[in-house]
Amino acid sequence: MATGDTLHIYYGASDSCMALATASISDCLRMLDDHGKPSC
Repeated sequence: MATGDTLHIYYGASDSCMALATASISDCLRMLDDHGKPSC
């Protein structure tokens, strides 16, 4: 889910835990421009 420039990432483990991470969409895109595709 995204609101404005903030990306909200909900994640959890099993059925008992849930958390929220937030990130700036523009920062994520800038990092990809600077560092390219991961070498996984």
